[in-house]
Amino acid sequence: LSLTCSVACTRLHDASEQLADLEDSHRKLQDKNLLFLEEAVTELKRKLNDVMKTTEEAIQDAETVRASAHAEHEELLSRWKTDALESSNTISSKAEEKSETLKSAMTTFVSEMDHHSDAQKILEEQQ
Repeated sequence: LSLTCSVACTRLHDASEQLADLEDSHRKLQDKNLLFLEEAVTELKRKLNDVMKTTEEAIQDAETVRASAHAEHEELLSRWKTDALESSNTISSKAEEKSETLKSAMTTFVSEMDHHSDAQKILEEQQ
């Protein structure tokens, strides 16, 4: 019985040492995994911050480009409006000039036709 107890005690002691070794290995592996996880989280946070910063810069750049394009379009539209008004005024002025020229030509024509009619009457009377 004493031998059986001694063997059981030895086995129990060996099992206890194996259990302590397993616990130590488990703790080391757990510490290693925890460190890896913390590093991964830190790296992920850094990458997310980089993405956010890049996104903010892209949005600011896009806003700057949009504002610039808007200003250029406003300037272009303003020039078109000014040019269109100037063209319209020039066309109106030229049309007015041509209208006056045509009125003058018509007045001269009517006057000359009156002279022609008078000359024709005189010629008819002479025959």
